[in-house]
Amino acid sequence: MERKEAIERMQTLKDRNLHELSLEYKVIVLNPSGKVNKGWAGHGIERFLELPINSAQSPNFAS
Repeated sequence: MERKEAIERMQTLKDRNLHELSLEYKVIVLNPSGKVNKGWAGHGIERFLELPINSAQSPNFAS
């Protein structure tokens, strides 16, 4: 996906609840022990943009 298209699609998220969006895309917000999955918001946005989930624990400035 090109940057321009991603920005346009993300503009449609304005005023959307990220928790509801993440649940809509079946992103795990709380794990079975009740702890928060700290990447849930990013995973929800990646699903919305139809990108593969990136769980690497490093900055993605170059990607």
